[in-house]
Amino acid sequence: MVQCLLKLAKSRPGTSPTHRISIFRRNEDGSFIVFSVMMFTLMLLIAGISLDIERFETARTKLQNTADAAALAAASLTQSVPAQSIVDDYFAVANMETFLEDVDVQAAINNKVVTVEADVNVPTHFFNMIGVDNLATLVSSRAQESIGNVEISLVLDVSGSMGSNNKLGNLKDAAHEFIDIIYQDTAPGSVSTSIVPYSTQVSVGPEILSHYTALEDAHDNSHCLNFSGSDFDTIEGDFDAEIQQTMHFDARTPAHWSWSSDDPLWYNECSARGWTDVKVMSQTTTDLKNYVSAFQATDWTSIELGVKWGAAFLDPSFRPVVADLAGSGEADDDFADRPLEFDDEDVLKVLVVMTDGINTNQYWMKDPYRSGNSYVYVHYDAFDRPYYSIWGGSGPPVTTEQTETVTTTTSVCQSWDADGVCEDWDEVTTTTEEPVMNWYLANDFSGDSVTKGWRSTPFGEADAAVMSWKALWAEVPVLVFTDRFLAEMGDMESERNAIKSARKSVNNGTKNNRTRDICTAAKDEGVMIYAIGFEAPQQAENLLRQCASSASHFFDVQGAEISQAFTAIAADINRLRLVQ
Repeated sequence: MVQCLLKLAKSRPGTSPTHRISIFRRNEDGSFIVFSVMMFTLMLLIAGISLDIERFETARTKLQNTADAAALAAASLTQSVPAQSIVDDYFAVANMETFLEDVDVQAAINNKVVTVEADVNVPTHFFNMIGVDNLATLVSSRAQESIGNVEISLVLDVSGSMGSNNKLGNLKDAAHEFIDIIYQDTAPGSVSTSIVPYSTQVSVGPEILSHYTALEDAHDNSHCLNFSGSDFDTIEGDFDAEIQQTMHFDARTPAHWSWSSDDPLWYNECSARGWTDVKVMSQTTTDLKNYVSAFQATDWTSIELGVKWGAAFLDPSFRPVVADLAGSGEADDDFADRPLEFDDEDVLKVLVVMTDGINTNQYWMKDPYRSGNSYVYVHYDAFDRPYYSIWGGSGPPVTTEQTETVTTTTSVCQSWDADGVCEDWDEVTTTTEEPVMNWYLANDFSGDSVTKGWRSTPFGEADAAVMSWKALWAEVPVLVFTDRFLAEMGDMESERNAIKSARKSVNNGTKNNRTRDICTAAKDEGVMIYAIGFEAPQQAENLLRQCASSASHFFDVQGAEISQAFTAIAADINRLRLVQ
């Protein structure tokens, strides 16, 4: 350096060495090169450290993924291979067996927990420049598979339209597959299934109705309830509230149809067919599938009533009902303590509702034609055939024969001529007691000597019994009574209109609103709702979309596609009940 300074000093005559050193000290030429070399070295170090970190993170991620996959596979309750062997195989395939530290397995009948621990150690190439020779960490993976409790309500449309296009057959096949999938590898007592077939109404059977302590106009002919609008704001059962039992009556059969007095009701609002009663809390696949196999297509559509009862069987308020059903063998003993509480973390509550059509009308009767005695008397012959006598007089019915004084005047010939022609007439007045025809026999049976028409006493006389309106409607369709029986009596127009006005209906718009309300109430309680539109019109599909838990919980299917919908739902339920 001194030699350079001397050379510089010599190269510039007239400048002293001291002065030249001062100039060199102030000169900045070449300083950027020094800075660049320093920065480049630092960048190389940072890049190298990043590579070390990336190599470590790649190894750690691979090890974590291997541990996760091994733990999940080993935790499967259907896995027969020992958990340790499964984990060893996963690490060997990943060429990471040297990193495996420990495998812990905790197993029970319906629960299995596998914990895998592994240690990764990656030597560094650049980090060691600052004293870090390797990067190491312990990874841990814990997988648990437990069969959680599941409560399922299948709400299935069995209305008359299901009888077309083999829809009912496809539904039965799909429901059978659903049941098989749900109960495959399922621990006993973990999954309960209730099935609610619905059409115009839902028949729940006598045992469930017996829990309602304030039934209005109770009877044993059938077993349905009439809910009011506010009843659809909650899925909780109020067994002490006053509620109407659905009258057993036919509001639809027209008078001109060939219904006969010895026929049962054709279209009673509440079905009395045995197969229509709901099935509550079962887990026996054979019983469930046999129950579905008995379905028939009949009557109209009330989606809101199907959802109302399906949701009710998921609400804890129905626990006493289920306990009684279990005691009588109508429900499975394993589920006597169900439905479980909504806040129970180990229960999944699911409602599946399916329909092929829109909501239609549902009829009910108003007073005074709902309760109390009618003006109709009945007598049953030796063949148990009913003869209906209708009181057509004024005031209360009088069953004993009544007579009235009848005066008649006739002309009587007193004498005749030779040709036999009357020559002398005389008027003769006579007084007699004749019966009063205040009873109209409204029906007869072919082959009998009985003739319909006016009578002085009810047919059967002392053996004839007064019928309540409830009893009358349980035997005779409303429109047959008004437009055949009363119409044939004559001059009964006002009474016919009064009875028809008492025949009220809940229409499509009201039923749609009630469907939305009950679906919302169920979802608010945490019930998961799947909805299936089966060759359904647009209005029904829109309603089901609003009912379902989300857009992905709604299925629009045709024909045999319904099996795919039920299979997908069953698979999703099984996935949700496996807590991992």
